[in-house]
Amino acid sequence: MPFVQRDSGGNINGTATVDQEGWGNEFLHDDDPEIVAHLNPPPEAPADTVERGITSSPIIDALVQRIAKKEGITERKLISELRALARPA
Repeated sequence: MPFVQRDSGGNINGTATVDQEGWGNEFLHDDDPEIVAHLNPPPEAPADTVERGITSSPIIDALVQRIAKKEGITERKLISELRALARPA
């Protein structure tokens, strides 16, 4: 049975078993749909994983730049093609 913290958009961005100072003293039951959704987010799409992997690694970012330049296409186009490869058939 957690207390929750919310972001400026009203979305849950934290939970705690005891009330936390500054969180607004909001308590939700374990089976509340918002708690269930927050604690069990949907799996990430493979294409999103590919893009985050590309944009979060300086080495891969450098490879994307080199491959795009060699292929004569933009980095955005190359990333789009990689995303398409990662989508399930």
